[in-house]
Amino acid sequence: MSILLAFAATVAPPLPLAPSQSTVQRHPTRPVSQTMTYDVELRSDAELLWSGQMRVSERMGATFSQQQQNAAPLNCMSPEIYGEVHERSVVSINLSPMSRFPATGALNVRVTWERPGSGAGCPARMGSRSVSITQILALQEGQQQTLTGDGGLTIRLRRR
Repeated sequence: MSILLAFAATVAPPLPLAPSQSTVQRHPTRPVSQTMTYDVELRSDAELLWSGQMRVSERMGATFSQQQQNAAPLNCMSPEIYGEVHERSVVSINLSPMSRFPATGALNVRVTWERPGSGAGCPARMGSRSVSITQILALQEGQQQTLTGDGGLTIRLRRR
């Protein structure tokens, strides 16, 4: 038994395997994707809806989305309305790279904004209003552009 234990103690552990060329995947014809950063500001007239940075590469777009839904105020409830009445606000921004993105910086910009209806009476009973902007845009470093939609919706993009 002591011979077996002495033999077991002298066996070296296996060496770690080094990655071989076949286990490392490389794409020599495909360069590393360039990332572009944009400062984004979304407004409705004077109200700031959202502001922040978004990064886009040739293989990946950027998306921001925010939603808020609330029950209607008590003064909006009435027995003649079937079901729950609510107010809803949604903001969505999508920046998608176009096929020639690395060379041109071209993006498909899509913005949607949904808000409670307005007018006399209870806003929750007025339904909702929505507006969207869809446009292709190409900005060079340091350039900025503002896109304008209906209802006072504007989006300003500046490429860093």
